[in-house]
Parts: sequence; C-alpha cells; structure tokens
Amino acid sequence: MSKNHHPDLSVIVPVYNTGAFLGTCLNSILSQEGVNMEIIIVNDGSTDDSAGIIKQYQHKDKRIRSIYQINQGLSVARNTGLELAGGDYVLFVDSDDWILPDSLGYYLRLARKSDVDVVVGKVNIFYDNGTVGFWSYIENLHNEQPVMSGVEYLNMVVQYRQFAPMVYTYICRCSMLQQANLLFEPGLIHEDELWTPHMLLHAKSVTFGAIPHYAYRRRTTGSITSSTKQSVRLSSLIRIIRIMTETYCSMAPSSPAYPFFIMDIRAIYRTCAQIALRNTDSERMAFEEMSSTLNSRIVNDDIINAMWHEYGTIIQSQKVESDEVV
Repeated sequence: MSKNHHPDLSVIVPVYNTGAFLGTCLNSILSQEGVNMEIIIVNDGSTDDSAGIIKQYQHKDKRIRSIYQINQGLSVARNTGLELAGGDYVLFVDSDDWILPDSLGYYLRLARKSDVDVVVGKVNIFYDNGTVGFWSYIENLHNEQPVMSGVEYLNMVVQYRQFAPMVYTYICRCSMLQQANLLFEPGLIHEDELWTPHMLLHAKSVTFGAIPHYAYRRRTTGSITSSTKQSVRLSSLIRIIRIMTETYCSMAPSSPAYPFFIMDIRAIYRTCAQIALRNTDSERMAFEEMSSTLNSRIVNDDIINAMWHEYGTIIQSQKVESDEVV
C-alpha cells in the first residue's frame, strides 16, 4: 500500500489453519461499501492451504497486505498486525468469522461523527445447528447516554452483567492503542479478558452502534473452547489473574474503575476454581498455590475476600451435588 494512502480503517486478520473459512471472512470484508480500508492478514505459521488463499486474494485486491510469521499464537499475530496498522481506526477479525453486510461504513461514520476512541458494536452468534444468538449491550442505552468514558462503560456493563471482552466487539482509535502500547500478552488463551479492560481504561470516549457488525462462528469442534485441555485454560486464566491483580491491587476503592476490577477478577477467579476443583489433583494444586501466592502479595482485602468467597461457594456447591448423588 502506498505511503500516501491513509486508510480510515485497518482490519487485522490473524490466520492459523482456517483455510476452510478464510474465503468467507475475506469476502465479507472486501464487500463492505464506502470504507477506505486496509486489510492486514497475519499468517501465523499455517500448515493448511491458508497461505495459498491469502496469495490469491492479495493478487485480486491491493487493499490487502499480508505477512508470514512462525507460529507464535493469536496474541503475537494481533500485535504484529497492530504494529503495521496505519488506519484511523482498528478492527480485529478472527479468520473463521465474518463481517455482516454494510456495517463497517455505518460504524466508521458513527466513530467520526462522535469523535470517540471506541465504538461498541453488536455481535451475532451463528451456531452449527443453524440458530443465531447475539452479544450486545442493553438495547436503547446509547440513546440515553450517547457518549461516555471507558471507565463509565466498564462500570455500566458490570452493573448489568453484560461485559463483552471479545476484541472484535470494539472498533478502536488506532492512535490510542499505539500511544498506550496496548499489546496482547503472548501465550495466553482468553487474552481478550486482559486486553479489553486495559484498552477501555485508556478510552476517553465510548459510544454504541445500533446494528450488528460481526458474525461469530460458534464451532462445537476445532475451537479453542472445545479442543483446548482444561489444564491449559486454567494456566492461562491464572496468569491473567496474576497480571490483573499485580496491576490493580493498589487501586484505591475511590477509583472510578475499582468496582469493575473487583467484579471481573472475581468472575475469572470463579472460572479458575470451577476448572481446578472438577479436574485433576495437579490442577487443583496449581490453583491453590496461585490463591496462596495472591493472598500473601495482595493487600487489597476486597479482592482477596471476593476470591475466597467464590472458592468457598464452589466447594459448597460440589458438596451439595455429592450429597444429592449419595
């Protein structure tokens, strides 16, 4: 792409062995009308036919830039794309998903009209059995508060239990991400759980779209949630808790972001406890070691109390289930 061409939107598409879905994904992006964009495809060491498909599309459309790297995982692939992004705004798209028709132009116009750092979109979920669900914020809320800060948004979604950490939910101002060095933590699964709150803390202004823009393909086979060992999930979530608590344990209760992080850490901790207590002894030991370490390092009593409350609740629920079986 010419250095003189300044795109309005950089669409970053990490690719790893998704040749079966990649054409649908790229067609959905390229067919968007009224959008001055660049598409940055990061081939993260694919071993299927993804490389050939990328090459074909790059020959057909000059808006596509591609880079190949040795397989390093989704976080590093997203970071590579972000480092190359030259658009005013950035959208991350997973290569087995797709963008809904005539949506990106709408969201870019909304972002520019409101002059915001982040636009929150709506996500449709397409299941293998043909049914369609959705992830979105509370309907019509944007009519009451068209623009708010990222911290206000975080606390609002906690209040209504509608926090969506998935990065493709958000269209972000590129300069905000790059100036704050908002990169993804390498080697994590569920890396969005860590990145998205950090991103929103830096967002001075957030607004909401009214139409769905993203189609998430919920696969029952071959997806991270279905194929990843629970021990790997647990290890990743424990790392997320460690990083979050080390970053925010000194946060004063008077901080506007304090309520969100108490609730978010508590929710992730509960997931860790559920995995650990229902699997192997080694996983349970890893979880309890993490809990003890946090208990000795964190001086924030609210976080510690919230964690141990969740742990005790799950143990009690397992005891009740066990008694019922007997």
